[in-house]
Amino acid sequence: MTIQSSLEAETGKLKREVEVLRERLFFLQQITDEAKAEVQKHQEEVAAIRSEGERRIREEQDKLHTRLAESQEKAFRAEKDLAQAQTTAKDLRQRIDEFQTQYAELKQQSDDALSSSKSRPSEADELRVQLLSLKSENSLLKRKAETINQRYKNSDLVSFYLRE
Repeated sequence: MTIQSSLEAETGKLKREVEVLRERLFFLQQITDEAKAEVQKHQEEVAAIRSEGERRIREEQDKLHTRLAESQEKAFRAEKDLAQAQTTAKDLRQRIDEFQTQYAELKQQSDDALSSSKSRPSEADELRVQLLSLKSENSLLKRKAETINQRYKNSDLVSFYLRE
């Protein structure tokens, strides 16, 4: 075997190895490209999921902020209503106390008047007589008032007193 034949054999062997390596490189390149495409696809999915998650979180935060604001407003109104109710209850208690005091005073006056009227029946009789007398006098004065125009025209203002 000569060097040349040995070189040719070696060259052929190396060409076949280069060809095998090229096929492997091509196959590995396809696998790499597919892996890159798969990674890109997963990255896009992750980005979409992250974006959707962030959107949902923002929506939930907005809802929670809104509910929190509403709850705070309700709490504020409830505190205000409670304070108003307490003030009203205090005022009503004061009025009840005042009414109870007035009631006690009126009851005492009533009891005093009742006991006084029972102890003085003659005073009540005198008052009734005075009342009847005043009614009679009032009736007379009304008649005088009703006839004054006619008596004035007749120039008879004095005779009415003489008749009575």
